[in-house]
Amino acid sequence: MKTTIEWLDPKINPPPFGQQFMALLGGQGSTDCLRTTTPYVKVANLVMRRDGPNCEDDSDYRDFLADERGAAAFDDYQFHLVDFDQYTYGDDSDCLDWYSDSIVAWAPMPDFSELLAETRAEAI
Repeated sequence: MKTTIEWLDPKINPPPFGQQFMALLGGQGSTDCLRTTTPYVKVANLVMRRDGPNCEDDSDYRDFLADERGAAAFDDYQFHLVDFDQYTYGDDSDCLDWYSDSIVAWAPMPDFSELLAETRAEAI
């Protein structure tokens, strides 16, 4: 199965709130107390909530929507990220240690139904 993923820049097209999407989360790791760092990305299947670490309600979300800079202001806000499976089938308050400002690129979730059907058929 071949799948083409077109990654979007969150500063131009922010990811949707309350909907599943795929994201590249950018971080830096170190094994020597930050004398040197290695940048890396993590691929994740996420949902972005309307609240964040700086507020318990959706006031940051409302401020973001009202921000006259539009999508360019996305990096100035932090919203909670939740693994899709936790958001949908588990505890949606179980947020990741990553926030929306760590999203370096995102894409609508590709349709993997064909691949999943093959996997289920092989399991039987």
